[in-house]
Amino acid sequence: MDSRRRVGAVEPDAEDEADGELSRAAETAYRGIRTRILSGELPGGAFLIEEELASLIGVSRTPIRESLKRLSTEGLVVLKRYRRGRVVEISGRDVEEIYELRMLMEPVAAGRAAKRISDADLDKLDRNIDQMATLIPGWNEPKIGAFIELNADFHMTIIEAAGLPRLRNIVKPLIDMPTMLAADRPLLATSPDFIQAACDQHRQIVIALRTRHKRWSSTQMQAHLLASSTRGMSRT
Repeated sequence: MDSRRRVGAVEPDAEDEADGELSRAAETAYRGIRTRILSGELPGGAFLIEEELASLIGVSRTPIRESLKRLSTEGLVVLKRYRRGRVVEISGRDVEEIYELRMLMEPVAAGRAAKRISDADLDKLDRNIDQMATLIPGWNEPKIGAFIELNADFHMTIIEAAGLPRLRNIVKPLIDMPTMLAADRPLLATSPDFIQAACDQHRQIVIALRTRHKRWSSTQMQAHLLASSTRGMSRT
């Protein structure tokens, strides 16, 4: 009787440990695949074969499968039949649509955030800009993924501060979409001038947010997105 109790007490711990290892492996797989997509190492249209990704990242196929489902919900991966996936292909028209939608929603969020954002989040935004600026010296294409992550974090911090969960759920996939990797457009972020402009515009947004001025904050976000969309829609 006592023996059965002891065995029963061990089994949940073993299951919890196995679940924890699987969760960590799934996070490792997710980060590994996402980073390679954002950097362009896995370009739009590339097939995602579970066996190959598992070998590349050093995990089993199960966490690879889970990470592909997660990336599919974020709009970065299109899942096909027979467990095959492809990296989403972004066109110039997609870029235009994404920015049109963002310009409708993010200025509203910035205006609302001006009245609600905490000093801690404002300081976080300043640190984000400083980190982005460190990417400029020696800029090269492998840094694109880091830029996209920092840029998304900046915008999502403001979205979260707005306190509009429905808007957050709509805008997040648009912000996460790496628009500078559009197949029929140049890699816009390969220019240090692009990164510097983003830093400067982000600083103006933070200045406006610190004043708690709703209209100014909204206008600065609108100006930033308009400038970014103009670059995103231009061709060489």
